[in-house]
Amino acid sequence: SSQSGIVGSCCRPMPLLASQTDTEEDRLPDVSKRSRSNRAAGQQLARLRWFKAVLFQCRGLFRRWYTLGLLLLVAMCLHADQNLAAPNLSAIAEEFDLTPLEKDSKLGGQVQLGFFFVGGATSLALGPLADRLNRVNLLLAVVILGSVPCALIKYIPAGGSGFLWYFLCRVLTGVSVGGSFPLLYSLCGDLAAPEQRGIVS
Repeated sequence: SSQSGIVGSCCRPMPLLASQTDTEEDRLPDVSKRSRSNRAAGQQLARLRWFKAVLFQCRGLFRRWYTLGLLLLVAMCLHADQNLAAPNLSAIAEEFDLTPLEKDSKLGGQVQLGFFFVGGATSLALGPLADRLNRVNLLLAVVILGSVPCALIKYIPAGGSGFLWYFLCRVLTGVSVGGSFPLLYSLCGDLAAPEQRGIVS
C-alpha cells in the first residue's frame, strides 16, 4: 500500500508554472520581439516621412502658383494704361492747347516714339542685369518707376507747359513696361517646369 501511494503521487500531474501559461508571442525570444517593434517603428517613421514630403510638395506648389499670380497681376497693372490715350487724343490736345497738327505730331508721334524707344533700350539693358542682380529688387524698382509717373499725370498742369511733363511721365512709363519684360519672363521660367514654360509665358 505504501508503494502504491508513492507511485500514485509520482504519477499525479504537476501544476503548470506561470511561464508555461504564457502566450506564444511571449515565448518568442527577446531578439524577435525587438525586431517586430523596430519594424513597426520603421513603418511609422516611413509614413511620417511620406506625409512630410506630400505636405512640402503641396506647400511648394501653392507658393509657385501664388507667385505666378502676383506676377500676372503686376504685368496687368503695368500694361493697363497702354490704350487709354489713343481714344482721348483730342481731349488731351485741348488740355495742352495743341493744334490738330501738333496733336498728331506730338501726341501721336513724339510721345509714342519716346515711349517705345526708351522702353526698348531699357529692355535690352535689364536683360543682362537680370542674370547678375536680384531680379525681385529690379522688378520692384521698375514697378515703382512706372507707377509713380502714372499717378502724377493727374497733377500735370494744363496749357503748353503741361505737355513736357506729360511727355516725361509717358517716357518713364515706357521704362517700366519695357524693363518688366525680361524680368517677368526670367522669373516665370524659374517658377514653371520646362514643359509648362510656354503656357506660363
